Amino acid sequence: MAAITLPVCSRCERSGHVAANCPKSFFKVCAYCKEVGHVAKSCPKALAKDVAALDDSSSTISTSSRSTAATSAISRAAKVAGPKEDVKISGLKRDKGGRSRKEAAQPEKLLLLDPRSQSLSEVEELEARKLEKKLREIAALEEKRDAGARLDVLQIKKLESRAELEDRSVMRKVRLGYARLRLESDR
Repeated sequence: MAAITLPVCSRCERSGHVAANCPKSFFKVCAYCKEVGHVAKSCPKALAKDVAALDDSSSTISTSSRSTAATSAISRAAKVAGPKEDVKISGLKRDKGGRSRKEAAQPEKLLLLDPRSQSLSEVEELEARKLEKKLREIAALEEKRDAGARLDVLQIKKLESRAELEDRSVMRKVRLGYARLRLESDR
């Protein structure tokens, strides 16, 4: 007679149930605050506690170790905050990399390149050509409209899309003077 085997859960690897009936949470649970959605390393409550401890630290801590601890707390806060958020700690506003705005704005630390020395990638060149064609079509429609011709609804919508097309990053690069590529199809 064949032996009966119990199902084994793929999530917790215990026998007796399957993953659909597993008592273990599907979502990440923080070991620090027991909330769902993050882990202890990126816990906002633990981070706030670390920052508060830095602010309340006694004067016996040396300045260099305090600044090292502050830098690590700031970089952790920047990682937790996300790419577009600024982090404000101890009265200093920091960007996502942990640099103060003053540090980030110093030109000698930034790599500033002249747009004319850069060129569009092949994908950007193709996109720029497509957008330029659409903008030429929009210009032709505007001439028709100015001449008194009636435009249908789709043509009017196309006219309204001009600002969005001109605001795309590729078109901004073209306006800044990025070098254009000659593609194989041009030869």
